[in-house]
Amino acid sequence: MATYVYKCWDCNIEEEYVHSMADMETAVHNCPKCDTPMKRKITGGAGIIFKGDGWPSKQIKQQDQDQHILKARRKAKHLKESGAVPWDEQIKQKDAGPLHDKLESDMRKREQEKLQSGALAQSMDASVKEEK
Repeated sequence: MATYVYKCWDCNIEEEYVHSMADMETAVHNCPKCDTPMKRKITGGAGIIFKGDGWPSKQIKQQDQDQHILKARRKAKHLKESGAVPWDEQIKQKDAGPLHDKLESDMRKREQEKLQSGALAQSMDASVKEEK
C-alpha cells in the first residue's frame, strides 16, 4: 500500500489517500468541499530503503570476510602441519637466558617462602603418607 496525495484544483485542498498501485486507475476521490474529482499530485516520495540480504554491497562485504577467514584457516593449518611457531610467539635467543634465570629465581623464592611458612613440609608429609 502506498500513500498518494490528491489535490482539488478548484478549492486548492490537498488530501492523502492510501491504496495499492493496482487500485490507482480505478480510484476516484472527490473533494470534501466542492465534490469535484481530485487529481493525483506527483510528489517526491520517501525514497528507497534497501533492507535485508541480497544487495551487492552487503554481498561483497560478506565475500571479503569469508575470503579473509578462509586465508586465516589455511595459514593456521599450514603452520600446524609444519610445526612452525609464529614470529610473535618466538622468544629470541638472546632473551632466552635472562628469562630462564628470572623464572628460576622466582621459583626459588616461592620454595623459600613455602619453607618459611611450613607449607612445604606439610605437603611433603602428605605426599609421603599417600605413597604408603
